[in-house]
Amino acid sequence: MIAHPLVKTVREDALNRTTSAWFGDERHTATSKPLLSCFFSTRVGPGAPRQGLHRDGQDHHVHHTHADPQGSSIMFCGVAMSKITQANGATEVIPGSWAWDDERKPEQSEAAYAEMDIGDCTLMMGHTYHGAGANSTQDQYRHLLISLWCPGIYRTEENQFLAVPREVVEKYPEDVQDALGWRASMPYLGWHEFSHPFNTFREKQEPLGLA
Repeated sequence: MIAHPLVKTVREDALNRTTSAWFGDERHTATSKPLLSCFFSTRVGPGAPRQGLHRDGQDHHVHHTHADPQGSSIMFCGVAMSKITQANGATEVIPGSWAWDDERKPEQSEAAYAEMDIGDCTLMMGHTYHGAGANSTQDQYRHLLISLWCPGIYRTEENQFLAVPREVVEKYPEDVQDALGWRASMPYLGWHEFSHPFNTFREKQEPLGLA
């Protein structure tokens, strides 16, 4: 799920941050790529109440004052591990709410439902109001695998360096290692001993700095 080409393309399109700045007599451009903010599964059982509508970007204390499609600090990716219907707790999503300011309160009556078959994926930006729906069934479970992504210039919600042991990380593909924070955010954010953290275990060393 983390390495899926579509998910990778969408998150980089939405969350890459590229800036140019002077360093002495030279002007450099650097791109900070997204980090995995957190990864977890939810299993909503029969009789579970609906979750309150919310924005995932609240962890980063983002202020929403006008419509800005690039203004979110989070991207949500949810993959269905079971058939998901409105009856068993499909995510309630309020279309267009990414453009709202912080004063407008979301109402359940404004919501659409992210119904999915197994393997389907819902992608949305973190300034869209949403929440898990109520499960009104007697015997169905709504199972969703969720990853949240943030720009590399932000702190992640889950501490990936504690959640995933280094000996496990070393076995992952390099792009997954990077997504877990083992590549410093260019040009200098997140270094270890003035180097990319992955240089502690990768054979091919890469320099850190402006590019």
